Amino acid sequence: MPIKIKYLQLITKQLSGQITEKESQMLQKWLSKSPLNQVLFADQQNIWQSFHKKNLSA
Repeated sequence: MPIKIKYLQLITKQLSGQITEKESQMLQKWLSKSPLNQVLFADQQNIWQSFHKKNLSA
C-alpha cells in the first residue's frame, strides 16, 4: 500500500522543523500504527539528511 501524501507532507514538515503540535500528534499516531510506517519515516529521514549533507558540502 503506497504511503499517503498527507503523511509524506507531515514527515517533510517534521524534518524541516515546520510541524505544528497537532500535526506532530497525527504523525506520531501514524508511526505507532505499524513498524512499516517507522521504516518509511526512517527512509525519508535518511534521504533528507543525505540531501542536506550533500548541499552543505557543495
